[in-house]
Formats: sequence, structure tokens, C-alpha cells
Amino acid sequence: MKPPHFEFILRMRKRLQLPQGGARQISLDELGDAIGLDYAHPAEIDALINDLEEEGYQFKDGLGDQLITTLRAVLLQARELKALGQGAGIADIARALGRSERAVRVALLYGEVLGSGS
Repeated sequence: MKPPHFEFILRMRKRLQLPQGGARQISLDELGDAIGLDYAHPAEIDALINDLEEEGYQFKDGLGDQLITTLRAVLLQARELKALGQGAGIADIARALGRSERAVRVALLYGEVLGSGS
């Protein structure tokens, strides 16, 4: 029996032209390019990300940062700002981390994808 979204995963893996050995990182831009104009259900994208992560690939944002590392920093900073009674919006977190608001948004969207998988 084929796993859910098997055909979508196969199609996307071919389009991604995954590296054999060496750097095993994929940017969200590369993922978006692979999907292109095809309709992709969030469950399909989640299944693809899970499949690739199980194989050892890591996702990074378009700026080259590993998303899980950025997500952790964003969440820790948000908690710290809240504990200090300060605002913990995207602009506040970005300013405190010395990062762009885009980087914070991308990390939070990645966290949302991770949280929707189970």
C-alpha cells in the first residue's frame, strides 16, 4: 500500500533534483519553484516536507538560514519579551533578534506547517 500523497511526493522529488550526498538543504524558494503553478494541498506539502526531513534534508529560508534554528530563536525571544511585559509582535521580535521581519514571518509559517502535520 502506497503512503498518502505518494504520487505528489514522487513528482516533487523529481522536480527538486535533490543532491546526492554533500549539502542536504532545501530552501523554501526551491520548494516553491518545484510546486510551481500546480495546486498543492497543505497536507501534500506537509507530507513532502516530512518525507524529506526523514531522509535527512533540512529546510532553510531564502536567505540561507536553517528554519528550525530561526524558529527556536523566534519563539524564545517572544517568550522573553512577554515575560518582560513588552510587545511580542513580529516587528518586536525582529528588532530584538536583529533580524528582518520577513525572516521572523517565514520561521513562524514554518512552525505552522510543522504543527499542522500530526
